[in-house]
Parts: sequence; structure tokens; C-alpha cells
Amino acid sequence: MVPSLPTRSSLALAVALVLLATPAHAQTSDPEILRTVEAAYAGISANADETRDWRAFYRLFLPTAQLVNVRGNAEAGFEPRASSVAEWIVQSGLGLAGRGFVEDLVHSRVEAYGPIAQVFTTWVTRSERGGAVNSRGAATLQLVHTPDGWRVASWIWTGQQQGLPLPGVDQ
Repeated sequence: MVPSLPTRSSLALAVALVLLATPAHAQTSDPEILRTVEAAYAGISANADETRDWRAFYRLFLPTAQLVNVRGNAEAGFEPRASSVAEWIVQSGLGLAGRGFVEDLVHSRVEAYGPIAQVFTTWVTRSERGGAVNSRGAATLQLVHTPDGWRVASWIWTGQQQGLPLPGVDQ
């Protein structure tokens, strides 16, 4: 005797029940993902009289991680500038010494699946904590869960583009 196959409607009902029973954010519940991203933002931020801990910042990343600053605009074109974490610390980070630069995380959206995650963020920069906003923009960070916890595999950012609202801020 051959068992009868489920009908299309019974399959659709089963799938709907499973989806309804599954929490929408079941894969994004690990608070360490966002804590790692917040630590990365905190790592580049300091008032002029504060010292940044570049070693702690470096440890947040995979050894092969890339930081990519996308400059330009739709009219003139975009130019991504990629560097390793060590290159970025030498080229950009050390230039922040003795200078106030604070980048505040304004909005974030975490998506994760098992050992991988992406966090889309919007940010503002200031010359000092609580100071006036100098610039705004968006970034995406990709993370991987390692035996040492969540580590950033890439951080890509761009300043706010004219005519484009910042997700989670202007919308």
C-alpha cells in the first residue's frame, strides 16, 4: 500500500504554522553580535584628551578582515578604499591621536544565521562626546563566530549620500 502524498494546501498550512511558531528574530538573539559592533565603534572613538586602545580594537577583527571606506557620490562616482585593520590603524587611526573623533552608533539591524552575521548600522560623528554632529552615514559589518567569540570580517562604510535618507534615522 502506497501512502497518500500531502496536498498542496496541507503543505502550505504546515509551512505557515511552522513560520508562525518560529520567532522572527530567532537567529539574531545573540547579544554578543551587537556588543562586538558597539566595541568596534567605541574603539575608534575618543575625546582629544583620551587614548584609544588599538590592540583591543585589532582583536575585534579576523586577521584577514577588511575595512572599506566608500567615498564619492552618484554623480561623480564612488571609490572604495580597502585596507587591512593594521593598515587602517596606521593610515587613519593613528592620525586621530590627540584629536577628538567620536562615532556614535545611531541605529542597527542584526541578521544572523548560525556562525555568520551582518549588522547594518547608521552613525554620526562628533569632535567630542555629546558635541555637535559633524557627519552622518551608514555602514555594514559582517561577523563570524570563532572559538574566541564574534569577530568582524569586514566593515564597509560611506558618508550620507545627498537625497538618500539614512535607514532607521530619516525613515
